[in-house]
Amino acid sequence: MRLIKHILTLTVSLSFLSCHNTEIRQENIEASIKTSPTDPNSLTAIEQAIIENPESPNAYTRRAYYYARKGDYKKAVADINRALTISPNVASLNFTKAELLFNQAGVERNPLLYDQSEIYLENTIKLDSLYTDAYILMAKIGIGKKAPERVFTYLSNATRIAPTRSEPYFLKGLTYQKLGNFLLAQSSYQTALEMDAQNYDANVALGYIYYLDTNANGLIYFDAASVIKPEMIEPIRNKGLLLVNLGEPEKAMKAFEKVLEIDSTFEEAYYNIGVCYINSYRDDFPKAKQDSIVNKAIKNFTIATTINPNYAQAWYNLGHSYEFSGDRKNALECYKKAIDLQPDFELVNDALRRF
Repeated sequence: MRLIKHILTLTVSLSFLSCHNTEIRQENIEASIKTSPTDPNSLTAIEQAIIENPESPNAYTRRAYYYARKGDYKKAVADINRALTISPNVASLNFTKAELLFNQAGVERNPLLYDQSEIYLENTIKLDSLYTDAYILMAKIGIGKKAPERVFTYLSNATRIAPTRSEPYFLKGLTYQKLGNFLLAQSSYQTALEMDAQNYDANVALGYIYYLDTNANGLIYFDAASVIKPEMIEPIRNKGLLLVNLGEPEKAMKAFEKVLEIDSTFEEAYYNIGVCYINSYRDDFPKAKQDSIVNKAIKNFTIATTINPNYAQAWYNLGHSYEFSGDRKNALECYKKAIDLQPDFELVNDALRRF
């Protein structure tokens, strides 16, 4: 059977809300505990702190982080602007604004905000040339702008200041990978893990490098990532795809079933389970077992198309499974749906020529 399998892609989020440079924030938390009987991190407590000391940047900064956690970046930036008006030459405040703009740019898909973020990162570095997080965030923006030379310069500064910090090595690996240099990418990811074995992104990325060579060592890193963040689908899904390529459909199926324990609406997992059933098919199996395998594949491809009716690959594989079972009527209907969704789908066009 000529089924379509999914291709593993590496997805790494470069958006983050920093927990670094907490001096100002911690100072205010302690102050608010003394003055407020409520949760010191609540909006009510923060605003009470602003009323009590309106000339301090601290509570405005705390409220900026509060709004950022809620996803309201406009209010967050407005508050950090208030803090900067009071204390414009504080490196951590300049960095916080840069960071908020960076996250806002990602959420709103507004590249102009990355340019604004860079301005405040430059201010941060002028005020404190040893501000590691500023160099790291500059590198992340450089990755997005496809400016590898700048990325390596910023990351070299970061590793010079903080040689045991894991994140810069991970970002170097990501940059090398985007340049197509997988050997250097692998080396950088390994260094990142030497610095911090709990680096989730580095584990996923190194697993991906091994996946490209269909190397079972990738399973080690996908498993490690799953232990670090058991709620994440990506490493479990990636492990399943590697197991498919390693010719172990039964083990792969267990990985995809685990994905569904986390998210029962993840259509790709049903699709991949269908692929696993077909990959477990053998010509020397008894007819009853062969029929059972194909029927289970049909069931899972059907669920995938029910959850996502625009899933052209699933419609093709569902049609191909029906055709394989001798049900040409349903096969043709599935092929028609697939070709309506993707007119240039070559395998579907080949299939339709058989009818």
